[in-house]
Amino acid sequence: MTYTVGVTNLLGNGATGGAQVGLSSNAYLYVMLSPTNQTANAGANVTFSTALVGVTNALIFYQWRSGAGPLAGATNASLTLSNVQPAAAGNYSVIVTITTNTYVAPATFTANLQVVALGPILSNPQIMPDGSFQGVLLGKRNRVMFSKSPPT
Repeated sequence: MTYTVGVTNLLGNGATGGAQVGLSSNAYLYVMLSPTNQTANAGANVTFSTALVGVTNALIFYQWRSGAGPLAGATNASLTLSNVQPAAAGNYSVIVTITTNTYVAPATFTANLQVVALGPILSNPQIMPDGSFQGVLLGKRNRVMFSKSPPT
């Protein structure tokens, strides 16, 4: 089967007579959707995803990586990171390999994760009958009770 396509270069100059592209029965056409950059609060779950559309007669393999190298067991189209902390911030990439009877170079796509560290959270704030203020500051590693008397 033969298709005719118009061919132009970056300047818009076209080839005369078009060009011919042959497709055999084992050919495939694909579109890769890259994972997107994400920003998450510390403690949140984050999912990076990629998608390969239009692939037929081929096996698809995924390997997710971080700056430290391949992530064990991360061999699906999606990668979920649970309870992310600031140390998890950085680049995450996926190497996608398509296995068919024609060589296709592996494709690598990278997305960045930013993790926003949460500061202390004020819990149970109360204004007491005498006008003083008290509450509890909940931090990552501590719990501090405090009170403030009104000015005299």
